[in-house]
Amino acid sequence: MGKDLSKKSLRCLKIVCRVLLNIISTINIYPLDMGESVSRYFRLIIALIFIWGSLVCNALAKDQKKFRILILHSYHAGLTWTEGEDSGIREVFENRRDIEIFTEYLDSKRIPLNEIMIPFAAFLGQKYSPHYFDAVVVTDNSALTFISYYRKELFPNTSVVFCGVNNYSPDMLTGFDGKITGVVQVSDPKGTVGLIRKFQPRLRELIIVSGITPTARAIREEVALALAGLEPELNLVWLEALETKQLVDRLAGLSLDQAVLLCNFNRDAKGVYYSHEESGQMISRASAAPVYAMEDHYLGTGVMGGSMNSSRGQGNVAARLCLEILEAGKFPHVVLECPNLIMIDYQTLVRFGLDGSILPPSAVVLNKPFSLYQAYGKEIWGIGLTMFCLLILVLFLGINVMLRRESEANLHVTLQSIGDGVIATDCDGKITRMNPVAESLTGWNILEARGQKIDRVFNIIHSKTRGRVINPVERVMVTGQIVGLANHTSLVSKTGAEYQISDSGAPIVDKDGKINGVVLVFRDVTEAYQKEAQLRQAQKHEAIGTLAGGIAHDFNNILSGIFGFCQLAQRHINDPEKTKGYLGHIMESSRRAAELVRQILSFSRQTDQKKYVIPLTPVVTEVLKLLRSSLPATIEIENQFHSTSLVEADPTQVHQVLMNLGTNAYHAMKNAGGRLIVLGKDIEVLDSAPTSLLEMIPGKYLMLEVTDTGEGMNQEILQKAFDPYFTTKEKGQGTGMGLALVRSIVEQHKGYVAVDSTRGQGTSVRVYLPISHGKRIDKKENKDFALKGGTENIMLVDDEVDICQVTRELLVDYGYKVFVYHDGPEALSAFQREPAAYDMLITDMTMPKMRGTELAQKILAICPHIPVLLCSGYFDGALEQQALKTGIQKCLLKPVSSRYLLILIRKIFDAKNR
Repeated sequence: MGKDLSKKSLRCLKIVCRVLLNIISTINIYPLDMGESVSRYFRLIIALIFIWGSLVCNALAKDQKKFRILILHSYHAGLTWTEGEDSGIREVFENRRDIEIFTEYLDSKRIPLNEIMIPFAAFLGQKYSPHYFDAVVVTDNSALTFISYYRKELFPNTSVVFCGVNNYSPDMLTGFDGKITGVVQVSDPKGTVGLIRKFQPRLRELIIVSGITPTARAIREEVALALAGLEPELNLVWLEALETKQLVDRLAGLSLDQAVLLCNFNRDAKGVYYSHEESGQMISRASAAPVYAMEDHYLGTGVMGGSMNSSRGQGNVAARLCLEILEAGKFPHVVLECPNLIMIDYQTLVRFGLDGSILPPSAVVLNKPFSLYQAYGKEIWGIGLTMFCLLILVLFLGINVMLRRESEANLHVTLQSIGDGVIATDCDGKITRMNPVAESLTGWNILEARGQKIDRVFNIIHSKTRGRVINPVERVMVTGQIVGLANHTSLVSKTGAEYQISDSGAPIVDKDGKINGVVLVFRDVTEAYQKEAQLRQAQKHEAIGTLAGGIAHDFNNILSGIFGFCQLAQRHINDPEKTKGYLGHIMESSRRAAELVRQILSFSRQTDQKKYVIPLTPVVTEVLKLLRSSLPATIEIENQFHSTSLVEADPTQVHQVLMNLGTNAYHAMKNAGGRLIVLGKDIEVLDSAPTSLLEMIPGKYLMLEVTDTGEGMNQEILQKAFDPYFTTKEKGQGTGMGLALVRSIVEQHKGYVAVDSTRGQGTSVRVYLPISHGKRIDKKENKDFALKGGTENIMLVDDEVDICQVTRELLVDYGYKVFVYHDGPEALSAFQREPAAYDMLITDMTMPKMRGTELAQKILAICPHIPVLLCSGYFDGALEQQALKTGIQKCLLKPVSSRYLLILIRKIFDAKNR
């Protein structure tokens, strides 16, 4: 086995060395010609090293520890109170991927507790080992009683959290060794009776209904204690432990000077069981007087309401206490105060003719009928006020028309004598005047243009994107201020001619400060714009030269290391330890090369990253944690990121943006120290945005600002800060791709970047990302997918012999039968002769004689259901989408990880077999 491995390794090393020699000779001959052939050689190296290195070096992923939590309910599934507690607990745990929940039901509502405890304990003992759970959450009194008896036997030393417990006393915590906490369910009988008296001022008697379950008895004792001081002022009648018929008969004879307080009636004297809904409906229908309760699960059954406990709230608090124990290892104090809410059913309120105006503003009213005025009162008032203002505006306009006629003659003379183009509009954006220069530039004369909308005559577009530019008239009318056009604005005349223009718009204001219209003043700056464009083009050529030199420099450094270690590995092939070390260096160098290619492709927008709707707080927290561990103590880090808004972004790329900005800040402060401040807040960019935000599309943005108190930059350096491979750092400390990559990534996310810097005062970089209103979608990762092979037949087509050899040996090692062809016509001919002999096609994109897409289309025409994988050194978005529409199953960007390729092939075959 060792000899076979050595032989395979030697063959792979020889292949790598041969390709390296070809590439180095090519680069030496054409050092700055980074054309298609050289680009393909680079990708070939990376593909070989990744596939071969993955075969040699395999790492086992570590399992992530999970907390196991048992939820032990006193009652049965489907009981409203129990379901509310369960929902409250799971609501807190639902986003925790490190928590596994188990649920058991004691069912003590339907089976007496003393009968169920022993068999239930035996059941749990057989099902779970003693140390299986990290925590046990118990709901209500029965479950707490059970766990106090059997914790040491079933779950020794396990933490316990309770909720929904009535008649709480510290004695209940005995025997838990301090490893218990929870939240107490405190009913509010006094608050409910106070509410009853407000609804029924003539109340003379309160009927209190209670059952025979342990919970009912506990609530009865709590109510009796709370209402002990009300008699003889209010007569209290206790209906407890009655049969159902007796209870119904008693309730039917009540009057409106009486009221019913339902404590708990899940079981009558005969042992007949009722759910909360059933008991609430039965008692409210039978009673001739209003029925009140203190727990929210009775709402909707005909019960009036009261000062109520929330089952979901109890579960929420218990789950948060449990998380605090698991994460901090400390047991917080028992929560004794659980705030209640006044909750009322409006339909029951109307049924008994009671006055709802006595309710406090914080009260929750269910089943309330829809009121147009209550729902849209503000809007109705707003419409009325708007109509009133419009009426006043019409009156003022009439007066203004009379005043404007007096100044018509003077205005005409002024317009005719101005050397710039001038267009005046009314408040509706309709043209009222034009001077001769404006007529010449727009191609419209005043007779044609008068009364036309400004957008039709003054047709302006962005000279680069060809998109519509918001007309200055609209912005002036909104802001009432002077505004200017952004750069790259072209005026398209009626004849089709285009003029690069510079203009401004100002409101026409009368003596009272009222805006009567807008005046636009603009000039033709085409010649100056062309000269500026020529200057920018020269600067781009200079930047491209710098970029090409930087790429060649970086790749030569990486290739030199790879080449050297390959030679060492060849000489020491019989020494596994040394060879393994050399291979590790080769893998690391190849990763650096792949990262450099990825950055260049990302910078040139050749990569297509997946985006998710996410908050940025976790990303910022993770980056700052990394920076804190790597920056010296002389640099203070302040986290002022307070935005909770969502953005549609690739988390990995946002992480890279923050790391680049943090690294730049460190280099600016490494000598003297300072402060690194990360700030995040939401802003809204309007049409009236300040000059610094003029280029941004109006809307809501999350602004991420990274500020340092370092050396800062002067204006000359600031103008080149985003140029690729431009750096002020010493040799070996930076590539100059940092800010260039930041801007490229942000622009791919439809965002904007702005930089403010003053020499000696520090630098602020602001990143603006559009806020998303979509549903949060977190990135999901597929870890620990086991590698499996198969016996299927695979057609492999690539004009690079080395890639074919490496890929074939990889697939053959995992049991596949691989048929290799080096051009499209040869592969197509073989497939036409025997199409049933192949189960999958893996083809390169760029090959002589026939492209991979053409080969795929012709094979799919013969066999439409065969899976096709298309590989290439790079894909742009349009090319990939076009390939997928033709039936190609997946487009793979070289280099392809051997692990990823094996997993993908197996998934495709498994899905096809199903």
